[in-house]
Amino acid sequence: MQIDINKIKPNPQNDEIYTPTDLTTLKQSLERNGQLEPIVINNSNTIISGHRRYFSILQLGWKEVDVRVVEYENETIALIEHNQTRIKSASDIVNEFRVLEQEYRKDLGGRGKRNDKKGGKRFNVYMEIANKVGVGLSKLKQIQSINNYEPMLLEKIDSGELSVSKAYKQVQEKYITKKVKDKDDI
Repeated sequence: MQIDINKIKPNPQNDEIYTPTDLTTLKQSLERNGQLEPIVINNSNTIISGHRRYFSILQLGWKEVDVRVVEYENETIALIEHNQTRIKSASDIVNEFRVLEQEYRKDLGGRGKRNDKKGGKRFNVYMEIANKVGVGLSKLKQIQSINNYEPMLLEKIDSGELSVSKAYKQVQEKYITKKVKDKDDI
């Protein structure tokens, strides 16, 4: 279905979670191939998936856009799920974690584990978030540790100056291993 692009509203949570990216390649693709995927919106015309497409199409001056209207039980979780394959910065992953953790904790009543959420299987917030974000559990935990101890290292990771594993090693040597050694000295 096509609608007037001016009737669509960006989801403010998208800007809270994701850092802006260069749209040049996407705009070139749209000019060359047209809109291959519809923008996913809710009944209020708020974007759930397709912010980059929306802004690219807006910059190209198109008047109409292909959309698909979908209602989700939790639009915040849906927004992040739609971005699983997106190339993300470490900051994006930290933001996704923060938002998803809040959503799951609300649903779980503040607890991190339940057996009734997945048909009797154990529901673990960290595992669920790792799956939704599209990264491995150990990488997610490393990024969270970096954010907890030295959030400035995230900028170095995002710029490509430092890898997640090297940043984590620095944090581990400076804070985590030190704590273990300090406990042993007591």
